[in-house]
Amino acid sequence: IGIGRFQPPTAGHHEMAEIIKALANAGDAHHAIFTFQSHGDRSNPLPPDVKTRHMKVVLGTDNIYQHPDIRTPGDAFQLLHNHGYRRIMLVAGGNRADEYEKFRKYFGKRTVSAKTGKVLDLTGIHPDDFIIHKIERDADADSGGTEITSEMIDPKTNRMRLPFVSASRMRANVHDNPYVFRSMLPPHVTPKQADALQKDLKTHINMLEESVSPLTRLKLSRAAKRTAARRKITRRNRAKRRRNIKQ
Repeated sequence: IGIGRFQPPTAGHHEMAEIIKALANAGDAHHAIFTFQSHGDRSNPLPPDVKTRHMKVVLGTDNIYQHPDIRTPGDAFQLLHNHGYRRIMLVAGGNRADEYEKFRKYFGKRTVSAKTGKVLDLTGIHPDDFIIHKIERDADADSGGTEITSEMIDPKTNRMRLPFVSASRMRANVHDNPYVFRSMLPPHVTPKQADALQKDLKTHINMLEESVSPLTRLKLSRAAKRTAARRKITRRNRAKRRRNIKQ
């Protein structure tokens, strides 16, 4: 499996997906890539449905999963556990591989969060059967800078060298010419598909940067009224939860 935000999907993400598929084929296993529904800010401009559609094209697989209930890696592990999987290999790179290591302590047991009361039941997967396959570069890296210089581009292919490809760089240069944007996508993505991704990314970034209009404020007000009762119940349930000593 792979886990990430994919805002937007890049050539680095495709490299990670290819490794995941190769490992799955070698081990006669299923493969899946999980993404979260977080969006609505500059770092997460693409809505879930739009992002998932482009992920299938860029990553070259239909095994993309996003759901409102999948908000953390633990939610993805719980879903796999509930579907009967008993061995998970997670492909990750850079510092993220070390971050995922902390989840090992939850496998083989049933844990209840003292803060939220949420139950994480991974009793069916032994800690040794949670395997982290570390790759050299972090395919979901988002801190590699935003500028583009000539040495980042391979003159033979006119594509950006993988160590420099990042979602943050794609977002920052979405208003640049199409050739620069395409250089950060894998070769199998056609110009038409790349242009569609650039257009969607540009549209949603522009929407976030525009000031909120009176009509938008009216829509937000109506949405708040629709969810008021549900939010009231949530606040009431939170108030009833037991606090730990520190709280």
